[in-house]
Amino acid sequence: MAYIRTPPDIETAGTALGPYRAGMARYRFLDGMGDVMDERDFADHAAALAWAHDEEELDAEVQRVEYLGPEGDWRWAGALEG
Repeated sequence: MAYIRTPPDIETAGTALGPYRAGMARYRFLDGMGDVMDERDFADHAAALAWAHDEEELDAEVQRVEYLGPEGDWRWAGALEG
């Protein structure tokens, strides 16, 4: 059986917006042009998608939510409900 591990550099390294927190995943929020508008940590996809749907802090509407996968790649977190 293979186990998926978070690479050590992701576990211990912070980002420009703050350090990694155990039990949390890094999410990024993109506008219609694919530009990153914000990055935040959430416990799960549902919380990140709910924030994206309800947020009023950003200048543009969030069009896509991605999370940092276990191999250091950004992955689609799910559909935003309108």
